[in-house]
Amino acid sequence: DQRVAVFKEGYAAASLVRPVGAGPVTCDVVLERGRTVEGQILDANGEAASGARMWISREGDRWESSRFGPAHGASADEHGRYRLHAVPSGSYEFRAESAFDEALTRSSTAFVLAAGGTGAATADLVLSEGEVIAGRVIDEFGTPVAGLRVIGNDWIGNTYPRNVATDEDGAFRMTCVPGVS
Repeated sequence: DQRVAVFKEGYAAASLVRPVGAGPVTCDVVLERGRTVEGQILDANGEAASGARMWISREGDRWESSRFGPAHGASADEHGRYRLHAVPSGSYEFRAESAFDEALTRSSTAFVLAAGGTGAATADLVLSEGEVIAGRVIDEFGTPVAGLRVIGNDWIGNTYPRNVATDEDGAFRMTCVPGVS
């Protein structure tokens, strides 16, 4: 397949896909004025999550950066506030994670941005305390395995991976992520 993408400031990125080998194609790519989405990211105590990272994805899309335009994501300022520009209408999942506190789990919320709306839309996210998974990695002789990468995820699409390394005693500790709400 061949993807065609168009970008213009103040508009949401637009694209279409056509099959390779379909011969010459004439098409119209329709631009939609994007909307501003802003909000605040708070920690489990209701305090601003300064530096927290947030990103959005259309409902059902995989969590990866777009090759055809800027990924919709931002970092929170010192007050936990973020702002995204030129977001197209649609159903999204908003996610956030702490930039500094591994004990806080990532947050997720569904959000619908209606077409034709005016003004900024608001979506706030709250990070929560996670449960801890801890253990040791040993070989068949009971010897600790140091420096091994341990990966934890939610097993529902691997959307919240955590990566830690075992220490010299083969021990690891990571914050587990609750189910996505």
